[in-house]
Amino acid sequence: RGLSYESLGQYEKAIEDYNNALKINSSNEDVYYNRAIAYENLEKHEEAAKDFSKAIELNEEESDFYYNRGLCYEALGKYEDAIKDYTKAIDLNDEDDEVYSCRAVCFEKAEEYRKAVDDYTKILTFDEENTDALFNRAVCYEELKEYEKAKADYSKVLSIDTNDKEAYIRLKECENIR
Repeated sequence: RGLSYESLGQYEKAIEDYNNALKINSSNEDVYYNRAIAYENLEKHEEAAKDFSKAIELNEEESDFYYNRGLCYEALGKYEDAIKDYTKAIDLNDEDDEVYSCRAVCFEKAEEYRKAVDDYTKILTFDEENTDALFNRAVCYEELKEYEKAKADYSKVLSIDTNDKEAYIRLKECENIR
């Protein structure tokens, strides 16, 4: 019933149902996971992180648990913790480009631009025309003062999406740097 409430956007009621389910069986990782998702939908990131942690305690091999707890940590500004969880999620399932994207954003926020470049590059192995990954990698190249690489990425973004004004502006800015 909790999932039904969640699908209707009634997260408080869903949480009540999950609380009742946990009174019956406190070792069900899925209930902790689902309650955590409900908390996340209410932007109660601390509570959600605790439930994801409990789900991980019960099943350390589920990449989604780490990914979602990473989202909580990221929302809380705990970028190093988020990076650790995204890395664990990737260790368990390295085929999810969204996890690489989240980790890359955290690397950027932590000013670890080389690591962000590596993640954006990995994303491009899934989809070489991913304009978000290309654009964000170009921004990181700018931070690293690797302007030729930034120009190449901005140019590729524009070859895919000729209407991307921000890529055009940033490409022109890079061209003006000597």
